[in-house]
Amino acid sequence: MPLWLIIAGLGVTQVISWGTAFFIIGTVSPDIAATTGWPQTLIFGAFTAALLAGGLVSRWAGRMIDVNGGRLLVPIGSALMALGCMIIALSPTKAAYLGGWLLIGVSMRFATYDPVFASLTQISRDKARHSISALTLMGGLSSTIFWPLNHFLSQQVGWQNTFLIHGAFHLLLCLPLHLLILRDARPLPPDDTADIETDYLTGRNRSLAIALFAAA
Repeated sequence: MPLWLIIAGLGVTQVISWGTAFFIIGTVSPDIAATTGWPQTLIFGAFTAALLAGGLVSRWAGRMIDVNGGRLLVPIGSALMALGCMIIALSPTKAAYLGGWLLIGVSMRFATYDPVFASLTQISRDKARHSISALTLMGGLSSTIFWPLNHFLSQQVGWQNTFLIHGAFHLLLCLPLHLLILRDARPLPPDDTADIETDYLTGRNRSLAIALFAAA
């Protein structure tokens, strides 16, 4: 498959993944509060818990991609994201709402930028930097598309059906695309990894860089 087509396909999945998992909460939260009477602390707290859950599994997800390649983990992420959306949509209880978001948080560590970048590197090899830059630009359109789309859907069909539609996006579009596009995303041989990136920061420079990024 041509590299530009791989990047385009992953761009579609990233626009959907970020739009349905990250940008949805800002637009549908008023409708959730209006129909359920739940406090904003619960509505946004579940989203915060999802981000923390994603952070907890990030290291494990990276190891799995190193060992097995992204062709397995990223499609699993799409399936889990679909399941999380459907749990929230079909069972509007506090426990299900929290559980659905926790599942979405984990799935984001499987199927959004970081694992997809690693998978793209496994495919593009020496063209990894260019490929990742192009994919990042495409993914940046997510908020532009999904912020108004999420608001429109929530107003027209309700927030539960909005989550249900998003689950269908992942199940019927993102999952097949990931299975098709990432079938060649396999672990890199040890002798190939050195050709991709050799100018890592080390020691105090690395610590300083991390501190500055965290502050920013």
